[in-house]
Amino acid sequence: MLSVFNRYAHHEHLGERYMTPHEFLQDYLGYLKSDNTDPTTLNILASLVDLNKDQSMFLFFIYK
Repeated sequence: MLSVFNRYAHHEHLGERYMTPHEFLQDYLGYLKSDNTDPTTLNILASLVDLNKDQSMFLFFIYK
């Protein structure tokens, strides 16, 4: 799972890799990738997946 995340996580901050909500929707999920995508629709959906509103999505693992 980490290798798949890292394939799409193009940004790094303080040693943590992350992807933007737009990258998550378009690159990872393959949603709204066409050239005629409405930017407003993309921004609305991106705001829905950006839960903490910092424009980054981290992947956290819980080890037992």
